[in-house]
Amino acid sequence: MKLTKSQLKEMIRQELNEAPYVSDEDAVRLIFQEIEDLGDALRKVKNKKLEKWAEKYPRSVSGIVEMTQRMIKFLDKLK
Repeated sequence: MKLTKSQLKEMIRQELNEAPYVSDEDAVRLIFQEIEDLGDALRKVKNKKLEKWAEKYPRSVSGIVEMTQRMIKFLDKLK
């Protein structure tokens, strides 16, 4: 069976849109682990490297800021 370009694109779209199922028991453990990993990563960030990255990729800064604001908003709801 030969796939056409449009069929392949549709398959990729479907694959990217499918989120993996997480059971109730794993969901709690998973979210706590990810929040802990995020905290560890934030503690390790070096200001000089962050400045260099922002200078190198200025178009990406707004996306990172927006994503960070959404994460903060979500975490504030959990307080």
